[in-house]
Amino acid sequence: MNKSYKTLEFDKILNKLADYTASESVKDKILHLEPFGDIEKAKNAQKETSEAVSALLRRGTPPVSLSLKNILGAVKRADIGGVLSPKDLLEISRVLYVSGRMRTYLDDCGEDLPIISAIGKSLISHKREEDKINSAILSENEIADSASAALSSIRRKTKALNANIRETLNKMIRSEHYKKYLQDAIVTVRADRFVIPVKAEYRSEVGGIVHDTSSSGSTLFIEPMSIVNMNNEIRDLQNKEEQEIQRILAELSADVALIGSDIKTDYELINELDFIFCKGKLSLDYDGTEPTLNTDGIIEFKHARHPLISKDRVVANDIYLGENFDTLVITGPNTGGKTVTLKTIGLFSIMAAAGLHLPVRDGSRA
Repeated sequence: MNKSYKTLEFDKILNKLADYTASESVKDKILHLEPFGDIEKAKNAQKETSEAVSALLRRGTPPVSLSLKNILGAVKRADIGGVLSPKDLLEISRVLYVSGRMRTYLDDCGEDLPIISAIGKSLISHKREEDKINSAILSENEIADSASAALSSIRRKTKALNANIRETLNKMIRSEHYKKYLQDAIVTVRADRFVIPVKAEYRSEVGGIVHDTSSSGSTLFIEPMSIVNMNNEIRDLQNKEEQEIQRILAELSADVALIGSDIKTDYELINELDFIFCKGKLSLDYDGTEPTLNTDGIIEFKHARHPLISKDRVVANDIYLGENFDTLVITGPNTGGKTVTLKTIGLFSIMAAAGLHLPVRDGSRA
């Protein structure tokens, strides 16, 4: 950042502005914000901020958080045939959801906000793909049974086999014949196989496969032969389940690839809205107004309040320069007031050119 900007504490204004978003992409854009060298671009940026303020006052805060995870890499992977993770797909679904909600929100704000209304109309809704992802994926780690008929069938069979195995083992651990051979009358799992804890000295009395041994060596975790085939079936079903999950994720990823350009557009537009609404929230926070920009060197700050000084301590000043006179002498004792006034003039000039409202009264010029 320009050294002069830091001296005038413009970096602190940007840090405050960045606090209104949780999006790393938007934070980065904010922290690299600089004043425009073109007055028309600066005026347009001021209008953006004014429209955000109007929307916030009319409709309140947008109904959804605009802070999104960066999904551009995921969309690119889908585009070249990659299979996305459940987390990636949920984040893409979130972009589609926010897109639809923001389009409705902006439509309700009125047609007299041309900049943000145009962004709203450019958002592209893909409700079918959004719903398809959400119905198939319950969380980053869980795919819904209803994601496909095959997955539902596999899980139903697995559940039934698990119940049969537990029933068989429970009969064993409750039987008088096996009780004396067991370290504990419990069913547990080793290496994804159901086993029972058998005292080492009775190894020959319980036929089966040893999957683990206790640290003391006194207990063997044995898979009885009566359930080996059922455990094998479960392992086979688990492999089929994983294959079906990958097929579902591949299908959803292919859907994403088909609308990839729309998703990227939505993501970029939502980030732009997030940035604009951050400016609007900052303006409302310090009771800002849009200044009239000019190239004539005229400064007219009415009731100017330095935005980094708390409202209950700040001293407001009226500052005029460049219209009837172009030299301003500031005098007074060494208590910091002159420095604050000079820094306020410089900071406000940068903020105005960067599209940020100023904590001044209406009719101010910069």
